[in-house]
Amino acid sequence: MAIEEFDLEPTLEEPVIDEPKTVENAALLTIVESLCYEGSDQPSTHHQDAYDKTIISGEFPYQRNLKITEKWAPVDLGGLESVSVLHISCAKPQLRVTPTEEEKTLNAQKLLEIAGPPDSNGDFMPLLILSPGESMRVTPACPSRLYMRTRTGTVRIQLLALPGESDA
Repeated sequence: MAIEEFDLEPTLEEPVIDEPKTVENAALLTIVESLCYEGSDQPSTHHQDAYDKTIISGEFPYQRNLKITEKWAPVDLGGLESVSVLHISCAKPQLRVTPTEEEKTLNAQKLLEIAGPPDSNGDFMPLLILSPGESMRVTPACPSRLYMRTRTGTVRIQLLALPGESDA
């Protein structure tokens, strides 16, 4: 199996409720990001962004802790009909107190690759790469056509798919 679920902390599964998409079903998502780049011989560059997004859906968010392997597999969306936000966090590998140089090198190569559907030859072209400890948030145009794998070994991720259609 290319994707396997594991538990870091318990997550509650809520039943999917088919309700009409109305303002009463709206949820507010607040996003706050902060980036800071500090070069040794350059001035620091800072970027901050914050905004709200209204999401309309009768479904509940889908959140899972997953183990991803080297085999390409579709992104697990938990049966959501539409996805307004997809957030993926790539866990840092658990190292010994003093890891060897070889362990550091091997763990640095445990990259998560995300691609669109395979080409006519069945090959995938990675479009996004997450290093250990990184995360990303996207609004996918076609979430059911996303695939992921690791370059080497197994990587643990946390996946959050928010249902519905966004107002933006």
